[in-house]
Amino acid sequence: MTRFKIDTYLREAAFLAQIAHESGEFKFLRELWGPTPAQKRYEKPNAMANTLGNTQVGDGKRFMGRGAIQLTGRSNYRQASKGLGLASDPARDLERNPTLAETPEYAFLVSGWYWDTRHINAAADAKDFRLVTKLINPGMLHHDRRVAYYQRALLVLDQHEPAPAVGPTLFVNGANLTATAKPYLLGGRMYAALKPIATKLSLKILSAAGTTAEVQDSVGLITTLPFVIKNGTGIVAVGDVPGELTWDPNTLTATLTSV
Repeated sequence: MTRFKIDTYLREAAFLAQIAHESGEFKFLRELWGPTPAQKRYEKPNAMANTLGNTQVGDGKRFMGRGAIQLTGRSNYRQASKGLGLASDPARDLERNPTLAETPEYAFLVSGWYWDTRHINAAADAKDFRLVTKLINPGMLHHDRRVAYYQRALLVLDQHEPAPAVGPTLFVNGANLTATAKPYLLGGRMYAALKPIATKLSLKILSAAGTTAEVQDSVGLITTLPFVIKNGTGIVAVGDVPGELTWDPNTLTATLTSV
């Protein structure tokens, strides 16, 4: 990230969000191969094969998606090798040794190269996360999931939009929880501490660890919420909590009531 100047909180959040999605939260640094109907298009004589520079039989599988951003196609492997200064070394040349791109040493290096050559930092600087996704996946596949990672990354990096002159207010079942839940705004959504909200809504917190929390209502319905620890406090998006939410943009007041 330092090498490719992914070095501000906006760039870091955008990059981490995209690679978190592309790699299944870092579980997969190689495309899961079927081949699926989409993957069969990587092979000649399909137009997609030409776009990817796959010129030989078997190139589709040979140059499957690898790395944290899923580098795909002979042409991209060749360009990445040249751009990273690997092409002159037979042992490190990615076109000759495509499986190197799925190893930790190279998986993130090729992803940084891809990010840099597509000038994605500029889109991140402009907070244009839709364009960030489009530059990585023109089909905008699973953009909503990428957005969730992006907002979570911004929270963890402890950088968010400047606070409004008048802070947001949160009412839960008629009680003003602004002081205890400490709500604030990010990307047009309100985030606040889970525990005081759950208490006021009579929700039982079954678990709250990692990236999710589970809450159970009075009739036994369990809801899983995206969850982040920030400054020692577990926080959630208020709109994700089970209940009816109303929002007054003029006073920045959210009102959450039990269903």
